[in-house]
Amino acid sequence: MEVRQISKKRYKEILKAIVRRGLSHKLPKTKNIKSIVVKDRELILVDDEPTIVNVGGIYIPYISSIDRFEGYGLVVVDKGAVKYIANGADVMRPGIVSYTSFSVNDVVVVKVEEYGNVIAVGVALVNSSMLPQMVKGKVVKNLHHIGDAVWRAVKSI
Repeated sequence: MEVRQISKKRYKEILKAIVRRGLSHKLPKTKNIKSIVVKDRELILVDDEPTIVNVGGIYIPYISSIDRFEGYGLVVVDKGAVKYIANGADVMRPGIVSYTSFSVNDVVVVKVEEYGNVIAVGVALVNSSMLPQMVKGKVVKNLHHIGDAVWRAVKSI
């Protein structure tokens, strides 16, 4: 794993990309911004804390840094969906027990009903207004989840 310093200019561009996704953030103005490339993803460390994941140019919050962001959609799944989502599967309609309002391409956080912990972050494939009519189908594209390469890399740091 190679750690690289990120310029102040690139950090500002990343923050703008996050805001364009509809998120607001509570991230500090700092010069201590680093990048770690893990397989095909990039992990952004802000003050040595894993904060942002870049998946193909889409910037999303790292699982444990969700509290530093606002404006994301929320999907709560039953515990039967956990093993599939933790293996990288997209979030399907049958596993969803509750949700907040979101639009297509919004950042969506996935939590487990029983424990309330975050297990994935992705982007919406449909508007939440469609969910009452949906019986099956993909709702959220899973971009970052517990157990993925980025998550394992952070655990090893």
